[in-house]
Amino acid sequence: MRRSLNPLILTIAALVAALLVAVGPGIRIGAQSERLVLALYYPWYGLDTWDDPALSDTPAQPYFGTDPDAIARHVGWAKDAGIDVLVSAWFGPTGDNPTELAFRTLLDAAAAQGTRAAIMLETDDPSFFPSYGAQRDALAYALGVHAQHPAYLRVDGRPVIFVWRPRGVFSGAQRINQDQPAAVAAWRSLIGEVDPDRNAVWIAETDSPMYLDVFDGVFFYNVAGLADPGGLLARLGNAVRGSGDDKLWIATAMPGYDDTRVPGRSNRFAVDRGDGAFFRRTFDAAAGSSPDWIMIVSFNEWVEGSQLEPSASYGGLYLDISRELTSDWKSQ
Repeated sequence: MRRSLNPLILTIAALVAALLVAVGPGIRIGAQSERLVLALYYPWYGLDTWDDPALSDTPAQPYFGTDPDAIARHVGWAKDAGIDVLVSAWFGPTGDNPTELAFRTLLDAAAAQGTRAAIMLETDDPSFFPSYGAQRDALAYALGVHAQHPAYLRVDGRPVIFVWRPRGVFSGAQRINQDQPAAVAAWRSLIGEVDPDRNAVWIAETDSPMYLDVFDGVFFYNVAGLADPGGLLARLGNAVRGSGDDKLWIATAMPGYDDTRVPGRSNRFAVDRGDGAFFRRTFDAAAGSSPDWIMIVSFNEWVEGSQLEPSASYGGLYLDISRELTSDWKSQ
């Protein structure tokens, strides 16, 4: 199926390149950008997920990840909590997988409620992205199809594409799996194929500034395990600003983290949420790094226990704290 889509997908990418710069109202990039709060969003849950002993908490309202009512409810909660954009984990369009079905619904829900959405390519997934061609085709599809939706996040009319673990890119038949110059070169080649005129904004999830040679900005996923989150965020922010005025620094705040029940992982750990104290501390550290945007990790990553979605244990506490923190930051 993927091979049969290639010609169409690549044709769409070529045709749409000239259109992307003219689509939709923009958000200015870099130092003059609108202050946005984003949150990572995960749509791959089934109802049986909530019985999984790996979870440290469960939703106050259990749901199926592709349920339109649940997605609309999430968009409304996020908007009320001061979150402007839900950045959804995405496995590409292959087979109408749950992340693809959910993202279509998420875009429509965001449009209906006046918010925005974007994809984060789950680069290292071996099932959906077993090759360079699979990664390329998915990104071409995202630019040619999803990025044309009126609710898709744009900067100056340019759609924003987030990339999880950019070291997961392929070079030839091999996944690189290391942050090294070969990964940067592979991304330069891949982006050159799907976006030759650089009409999109490309954001890498990484703590390695080397990717700024090809990406337009960075954020770092997990600050929970760091002894000094503020120190890392400050260093990354300085690296982004030092690489050019047109780069975006997106700093991370986390409500919590707990993967201690997840089997098969080494170095499992949990942080004490402290009834919101950890969230406040990481949000303050993020804001203190002078970011263009702030990324909340996460809205609903239940397996790793970083969610702010209403839960059985905390109710809507973290939505309330998010509303307070985001309002204060945006008003500064």
